[in-house]
Amino acid sequence: MVNITQSIKQTGDAEFTVFMDVDGVQVKDIYTRSNAIFPAYHSLAGVLRELRDTTVHVVTNSAVMAREFNVLPNRHSRHLQELKDTVARRGIMLTIEQEQLQP
Repeated sequence: MVNITQSIKQTGDAEFTVFMDVDGVQVKDIYTRSNAIFPAYHSLAGVLRELRDTTVHVVTNSAVMAREFNVLPNRHSRHLQELKDTVARRGIMLTIEQEQLQP
């Protein structure tokens, strides 16, 4: 099983930094000229392309990605479909949960 913690931070106008912990390995990606959802999907898909035949549990602060994946799939979301295609091709069992904010 692979555990991933993903945190997306807006660092400027249309600029986001994604920090991920992939079983203790730190990954950082910077996205410019982007909306908030693209970095969440793109960074996760990049990690998943390196895996095969495993279970992956993701905790993310992207409420939109967690909601689309688990509750209300947007059938027009190209990013969601590409993520699902990657998961299917790589034989991955994926769960995504939204990070719970501390009071």
